[in-house]
Amino acid sequence: TDLAAMYEQECDAVRKEIDFPLGLQDAFALAHYEWLDAVRNRRLPETSGREGLIDLACAFAVLESAQAGRRVEIAEVLSDELNEYQQPINERYGIT
Repeated sequence: TDLAAMYEQECDAVRKEIDFPLGLQDAFALAHYEWLDAVRNRRLPETSGREGLIDLACAFAVLESAQAGRRVEIAEVLSDELNEYQQPINERYGIT
């Protein structure tokens, strides 16, 4: 079954408005809308900055693993213990 088709057929209008406010479909726009709505309504965003950092560390762990030729723990990336792939990016943008 096509999940998107099932959602369109079976999801009620109230849930669709929660999932896609203002009819937004673009993921970037939805993320920014969610953040701005959290600020406007003085609430925590659905996804925290910490969670976003961990998600990004997961992606970089794959890249660091390929560079290092071994399994890499996400904690190694988060702590900057392993940063061979990331180091040139850090230097370029002055991240220490």
